[in-house]
Amino acid sequence: PTVNDPTWNDAVVNWSANGYRLPTDVEWMWAGMGAPADGQDGRISPNGISKVYAGSTEGSQQVKNIGNYAWYFSNSGNKTHPVGTKIPNELGLYDMSGNVWELCWDWNDDYPSGTLIDYRGPAPSTERVVHGGDIVSDVSYFYWECCIERRGTAYTFLPSNTCGFRVVRN
Repeated sequence: PTVNDPTWNDAVVNWSANGYRLPTDVEWMWAGMGAPADGQDGRISPNGISKVYAGSTEGSQQVKNIGNYAWYFSNSGNKTHPVGTKIPNELGLYDMSGNVWELCWDWNDDYPSGTLIDYRGPAPSTERVVHGGDIVSDVSYFYWECCIERRGTAYTFLPSNTCGFRVVRN
């Protein structure tokens, strides 16, 4: 489809169905942090991320061990790599902070103020939220390019070799 296709925003999620879908922005951040499933109640502050990148135990601007967990500019050779070739985070999820950006269900917009509870994003627009960083993210200058709280955007109707997705199950 193209950006002008009138059916582009017709995709919907049945939140009570037992099936697969894209994670919400908040769900992706919980998974990236390695948050335990029994503690995932949908509450998160956009500025309250407890980890810098998936698998880290380091402070807010320390990225000395990110190469153990992520493919990014300095170690990727400018190409994507098979999933599972780096160390997973605490939930056993690989490549949450590098290799390819990952699409989320949410359309791009600013977060609403306050605590987010089961937030499922704003009304449809033209760009979806992406997380995770990719093979050209440069952490040597900007640590946040691969950090969990970093949000990017993607036009889902354009092909990309640095954007992908992972699914979650209701």
